[in-house]
Amino acid sequence: MLLEREPCERALAALSEAALRHGRLEGLELYVAGTTISLSPVAPDVGSVLLGAELRDLGAAIGTRVLEALGGRLELDAGRLLIRLEKPPTPASPAEAGAGSEVAS
Repeated sequence: MLLEREPCERALAALSEAALRHGRLEGLELYVAGTTISLSPVAPDVGSVLLGAELRDLGAAIGTRVLEALGGRLELDAGRLLIRLEKPPTPASPAEAGAGSEVAS
């Protein structure tokens, strides 16, 4: 699967920085397994910030939206943030969307 590299890197960096800052941590672990990225540890009170539900960190909120726009799903699981990257939705072609089709009268 191919995703746009720069937006993904920026989004992951923003989420990592938010986890460090709000969790008062000195380090994080990022682990990649197939199409899933795991970021840990995530303190219980920081999860909602990383998911963009609690707007205390603009970078995390934007990072979450970017990853979701690229087809990702974010969820909390046992003290870690899981980012599941799926194939992004493809826009409908003009033919599929009905653009340019004629209606007989």
